[in-house]
Amino acid sequence: MFSELWTDISPGREAGLRRHLPAVRARVEAALASSSWTQKVQLWTDISPGREAGLRRHLHAVRARVEAALASSSWTQKVQAASAIKTICRDAGGLGAQREQLVRALLAAVAGKTFDGKQHVLHALADLCE
Repeated sequence: MFSELWTDISPGREAGLRRHLPAVRARVEAALASSSWTQKVQLWTDISPGREAGLRRHLHAVRARVEAALASSSWTQKVQAASAIKTICRDAGGLGAQREQLVRALLAAVAGKTFDGKQHVLHALADLCE
């Protein structure tokens, strides 16, 4: 439905955006006003970035949240942050400058007492170093 327009308005194509903006706006408003759930789902699928693109776009914010969870005194939060790092490593397609900061945060989280789930933090560190 929207894919033919989305190719013209994807990032870097300002002329396509200007040309198709009225048509896109009309279709989006019609889809949102309709009672059809499938039309709304199709709209969301067409305009939202893929998982990899979304992770790359928001990696700085995600990294900040993960670092805060790793610095927490809650072991559960540390395990969840480690799981998030493993997912980022699998899906982000390269971390660039964010890698070193995540490695430092993981090393700081590993130090100290042994806790249930510490192996998840170590596995995340291994995934990050691959």
